[in-house]
Amino acid sequence: MNPKYGTHMGIILKREYPGIIEEKDENGLIISSRLATSWFDYYEKKDDSGVTNADKVKQEFWNAFCVSEADKVEADRVLENYAAKSVRQMMYQLRVDSVKVYHDKIGEQIDDALARPKELEVDEYKDGPVDWCRDNGFSYLADYWCTEEFKAKRKRGQQARLNSEDVAQNRGGSRPFTETQQYMGVKFGPEKATTLNTFSAMKTGFKNIDNDGNIGPIPSQKAQKRVALYEKLGEQVPQELDCPVEEEDPFAQPVEDNGNNNSNGCNTASGNGGNNNGDNNCNGNNTSSLNANDGSNIGGNNNSGGCNTSTS
Repeated sequence: MNPKYGTHMGIILKREYPGIIEEKDENGLIISSRLATSWFDYYEKKDDSGVTNADKVKQEFWNAFCVSEADKVEADRVLENYAAKSVRQMMYQLRVDSVKVYHDKIGEQIDDALARPKELEVDEYKDGPVDWCRDNGFSYLADYWCTEEFKAKRKRGQQARLNSEDVAQNRGGSRPFTETQQYMGVKFGPEKATTLNTFSAMKTGFKNIDNDGNIGPIPSQKAQKRVALYEKLGEQVPQELDCPVEEEDPFAQPVEDNGNNNSNGCNTASGNGGNNNGDNNCNGNNTSSLNANDGSNIGGNNNSGGCNTSTS
C-alpha cells in the first residue's frame, strides 16, 4: 500500500511527543517545568546522547522517504513548516478527542462537530485521556484547558471566526484533501474525484452532494468565486497545461506509480506527472516525488537507503 505522508508524520510526532519540558539550572536541578505545545518544544527535549525529539522525528521521516541531495535544503524547509503546522493541529485536536473519549465512556458517541464546542470539568477531561498522551503530561493539559487563560483564547478565536464576513471554512468533515478525493473516487467514480470537485465538496459538505456525485451550491462566496475563476481559466488553458487549485494537505498525497520501470526493477514517478527519463538506480526500491505546498517536490521511497530519487 502506498504510504500517506501526512499520516506517517502524524504517527511519528505523537510517538516522539516530548510531554513535560523541564528547565534545569547549572547544577542539574529542575527550576521549572511546562508542557510541550509546539514543534519548537521538540527541540527542547534531549536524550542522554544529546539527540532532540525533533531530530528523531526528522530522522525517522527521512528513513521512510528519501530525497535527492540537490533538493535536501528545500525539503528540510518544507518539512519544518509542515511539522510546525501538524503539531498545532495535533494539540488542538487532542482536547476534542478527549471530549469524545469521555462521552464514549458514559455511553454517548459524538463526532468532532459536537465535541468541539463542549467544555468539560478537570476531572472529566482526566477521565478521558487520549492514548498517545495518556502518560505524557495529559493531566497538565486537562488543568490548562480549564484555566481562564485558555478559555479566553478559545473565546477570542471563536469570536474572530464569527466576525469574519466570509470564512470559507471546510464543510466536508475532518478528512484532509487527499482522503476526501479518494473517498469521492470510491463513492462516485474517478470522473467525480477531480481536484476542483474535491475542493467544491469540502466547501459545500457531503450532505449537499446527490447520489450521482453532483455538488450543490457552495455557501461561501469566496470559495464560489475561486471555483468560478478556475472553471473560466480551464476553458482558456489547454487540458495538458491545466493546474490544480490549492491543496490543503500536500504531504498526504498518495504516491502514484507512472509505470516507468528501469532495468533494476525500480518504479519511479516525477513530481509534475511527466515521465522520468533519468538514470535512477534504486536497487528495487519504489520511489516517487512529494509535492510541497510551494510547488517544490520532495522525493520519497519505501526503503531507507540506496535510492536516487527523481526530480521534476
